Amino acid sequence: MKSVKFFELIILALIGSLLVALAGANADPLDDFMIKPLQVNYADVPPTVDRPASASVSMTVLFANSCYQIFQPRVQKGPSNVIEIFPYATVKKGMCAQYTRTLNEAVDLGMLQQGDYLVRIHSADGSSIDNKMTIR
Repeated sequence: MKSVKFFELIILALIGSLLVALAGANADPLDDFMIKPLQVNYADVPPTVDRPASASVSMTVLFANSCYQIFQPRVQKGPSNVIEIFPYATVKKGMCAQYTRTLNEAVDLGMLQQGDYLVRIHSADGSSIDNKMTIR
């Protein structure tokens, strides 16, 4: 009698595990990712661009571990010719190898007209790198 009850408990546990696994298979894969700000180590903003054009900024960002997958900068053009760059990464949830790596990327600022611009690059620690850029 005890062995029958034990067997029933094992079967119920297996069914429960299977249901949990099936529910996870239908989950939205985006639930496995989050977006995190990146630490910026270096930014190169060209001081002068000779004509209205599509400008870009080069930067070096730090990926903290192997879960950091895709670099996703967000560029916001504000009033008074202020351009803010928020460097983010897609980060996979779960177990990650612990190492750091740097990534050199160019961020497109889009078409800019003649004028003086302040380019502010935000970093994960709350600091920012500010540079001036002139489009002639």
